[in-house]
Amino acid sequence: MPKGGGPSDVDDEEILEFLADTAPPAVSSTEIADAVGMSASGVKIRLEKLRDLGLVNDHATGATRIWWLSEQIPASDG
Repeated sequence: MPKGGGPSDVDDEEILEFLADTAPPAVSSTEIADAVGMSASGVKIRLEKLRDLGLVNDHATGATRIWWLSEQIPASDG
């Protein structure tokens, strides 16, 4: 997957894995950024690209946007 909006050592797969492994199933871009070591704005850019690819969904709840994995994501093998 393409990279952009953050450090080159964090790829989209790491963001998707965090979303798959986290509870509750929907989290803010700030929570994701803290977990993967990127800025919130960088994660937001990446999440928007992943949304456009159909890999994640989002919803605005007041001033916060939450993100979760799309059901199109196949389960990981390990």
